[in-house]
Amino acid sequence: SIIKNILVVDSNVFLDKECDLIFDTISSKLKDENKKIKIHAVQFDEITNIKNNNSEKSAKARHGLRTIERLVNEDVIELDSLGISPEKNAYFDEFIIQKFRNSKEKYSVITGDIELRIKLSQIVRETGVESNVISSTDLLEKSRIYFLSKEFMKNHEKNYRLSPEDISKYTQIIEDESIK
Repeated sequence: SIIKNILVVDSNVFLDKECDLIFDTISSKLKDENKKIKIHAVQFDEITNIKNNNSEKSAKARHGLRTIERLVNEDVIELDSLGISPEKNAYFDEFIIQKFRNSKEKYSVITGDIELRIKLSQIVRETGVESNVISSTDLLEKSRIYFLSKEFMKNHEKNYRLSPEDISKYTQIIEDESIK
């Protein structure tokens, strides 16, 4: 499983509408394994600051906050205690690099940021802590395959005369392979 003890999703993944499919794909897996995405206050503040800066990214940040709210309501996100107003210079990358470097916990980090993936992968090699650094692009492709396969099975089960047991077995194989 890609999900170690602590699952962290980089801010850029929440801001990317395409990545909603990743959340749709992993949320049931998280529930099954009784795990949650961890959102630290600094990350929430970073997204809030992006929303408030009136740039082209502010619409993406609003989308990210809606995604977080949806996942909180689905009970797959664990939020740190949040302050009343966001820290002005909140920057999640530095925070997660320090967490990664100073922790013996097993992390899984999903990010679209190649620079962050390189840094975190280096820390994994240096510390030997068993953690995963996952490209959101790769995971999105696996999520698309998973979604299309499940939809295909649902839409064509009568044509192939598949029993409910066959459908369940095939769906489990797809899920296991796409979320590894």
